[in-house]
This record gives sequence, structure tokens and C-alpha cells, in this order.
Amino acid sequence: CIGKDTLVKEEQRNIRPSEIISEEEKQFRQLIFGH
Repeated sequence: CIGKDTLVKEEQRNIRPSEIISEEEKQFRQLIFGH
């Protein structure tokens, strides 16, 4: 099941890949390494 957020992220990725990926990486690193 693909959520609306995923579809929006995919669209944004097609527009500005580097910016969106860097934003997601920030969030992922906060989730994983942010203890």
C-alpha cells in the first residue's frame, strides 16, 4: 500500500532530487543516530 506522502515525495524527487534526498537523510539520521 503506497501512501499519499510517498507519492508526493516521489513527485518532489523528480523535481529536485538532491534537496529532497538531503532532507530525508537528515530525518533518517535523526531517527537512527539521534539518541
